[in-house]
Amino acid sequence: MRVNVLKTKKRGKISHGKSTLAEVEAKLGKSAARKCSREEEASKEVCYLAGEGQTRVVFEAGFSGGWKELDGYKMIAGSLQRPCYRQCPRVSQVTDDVQTEGGLKLGLTNE
Repeated sequence: MRVNVLKTKKRGKISHGKSTLAEVEAKLGKSAARKCSREEEASKEVCYLAGEGQTRVVFEAGFSGGWKELDGYKMIAGSLQRPCYRQCPRVSQVTDDVQTEGGLKLGLTNE
């Protein structure tokens, strides 16, 4: 199943199970690939700081994506200061109110 993760300004969609880390960087700019886990088969990740805020968006490519194709992503609230994601470049193509095409976003409540 292909899930559209994120629609960027003017540059199209980034899709889970379809887009690659190289395509993410082509659309959003260079970001140092990192592994934020010590596990041998940990995902390669690239992260970006959204617009003017502190929300971080992390794209992951792990075993199921051959460490190239996206097989996961995270949206991390600015209030969480994870050491691995301190050096994420800021990009204007992603805003602080980033959400999936299905409407998932930070700050959702049960209401």
